[in-house]
Amino acid sequence: MMMYHQSNPSNEEGCSDLELRFNALLQQESSCCYRCVDYLSILQQKQYNASKQGANNDSASTQLVEQQQHVANESWRERICEWLYNVIDHFNYSREIVCITMNYLDRYASMCSQEEPQRNGHGANRMTYKLYQLIAVSSLNIVLKMHESKYNHLPLLIELSRNFFTHQHIIVMEMSILKGLSWKLSPPTPLSFMHHLIKLFPKEDLIQGNIDALKGSAQFLIELSSCDYFFVCVKPSSIAYASLLVSMDRMSSSSSKKIEAEAMKREFVKNLQEVFGLTYTEEVKQCQLQLQEIFEAGGYEHDGFYSQRALSSPVSSAVALPSST
Repeated sequence: MMMYHQSNPSNEEGCSDLELRFNALLQQESSCCYRCVDYLSILQQKQYNASKQGANNDSASTQLVEQQQHVANESWRERICEWLYNVIDHFNYSREIVCITMNYLDRYASMCSQEEPQRNGHGANRMTYKLYQLIAVSSLNIVLKMHESKYNHLPLLIELSRNFFTHQHIIVMEMSILKGLSWKLSPPTPLSFMHHLIKLFPKEDLIQGNIDALKGSAQFLIELSSCDYFFVCVKPSSIAYASLLVSMDRMSSSSSKKIEAEAMKREFVKNLQEVFGLTYTEEVKQCQLQLQEIFEAGGYEHDGFYSQRALSSPVSSAVALPSST
């Protein structure tokens, strides 16, 4: 008989509360309103196509190159995400706020990328650095209104964004985001999935004694994934699954009981499939490989990864919005 950390059973259809909540998350995840597309590639191609029209001379070609340099890209998205973490750490708020903010940013940008370009050549053709920043700051203000409504954060956000934007800029963009997202403002996050998945770990001393460290390491990887454009089109459940597998692998590699740890990992994977119907897909595998690569490339210390996550933050100490120059 399987032994794992599960909630008390519910009378509804013989399912536990845990299963019902997890199924609700999966339904959200499968909804088209929460999905993203590879919007940076789409927007960059649109910008290239629009700029290339009539570019038959050296002057036009030079202009094309300059315009391409000011279109948002993966590196710029990463810098925006790092800035968001710094802001949230400045306020000492939950870091899941960044994950939700990036979800708004990516979904809104996905919507913009699929719009038809306007006749004046603006709009859907371009996603400039400054526009990208405005969407990020406005998205953050929306999330803060929902999750930390005690204070009005807008004046400080304007200051932290180097006064690039006015109060009116942000308010107008907020309304555009809310309408663009159809007011769907509670996305399923990798962290919410992770908290459900971890309840199915086997009740063994090796895992039980390290459950807090396991949660911390998985959360750290999830935070890193928010900064990486690779995960924009990936299901949150796959990110959560992969983060736990990577964490277990690293813990078992440093454990003197590797055989027992591997056995518990297999039992965990089995529990996920039997209870949640969650399988080890190719997407989960690719997420696992990407998370391992990010962690190794970041040079994070093993001990800091598990026990001192706050000291191993993936961001720098600056709080002001990064300059586009």
